[in-house]
Amino acid sequence: MANANLKILLVDDEEKFLNSIAQRLRLLGFDPLKASSGRQALELAQNTRIDLAIVDLKMPDMDLMRSEIYSESIDDETTRRTIKEAYDNYKVILEPHGAVGWKGLMSYLELNPEENDELCVSLETAHPAKFPGQINEILGID
Repeated sequence: MANANLKILLVDDEEKFLNSIAQRLRLLGFDPLKASSGRQALELAQNTRIDLAIVDLKMPDMDLMRSEIYSESIDDETTRRTIKEAYDNYKVILEPHGAVGWKGLMSYLELNPEENDELCVSLETAHPAKFPGQINEILGID
């Protein structure tokens, strides 16, 4: 399957949750890697090209991983502004979850301009059609 080529790393210290998400991804044709600690995740990432990491950042031993991962908090107003800017600048319609990821990626690239030539991915977790009222209001479209 084509999905098997994409390397997904799942990181969570709750074994049942970790196994459940891994099983769901296998059903979709992926072959995810699993790590139950921050240290284990970094060891896997050092030895394997990782395309996507899904990480529980509140695990006990995450200080080392936090030093290697960029994250930020995005408030509701910034989320709305990001939806509008993505549409105005790129004709991309983001939903709120996707706008948070997009804004985080844009902020990272602003702080790390040397990364601007790298392939970057921003994932959506829902479809904009789930938020028609909000999207229509923000973008002024029907």
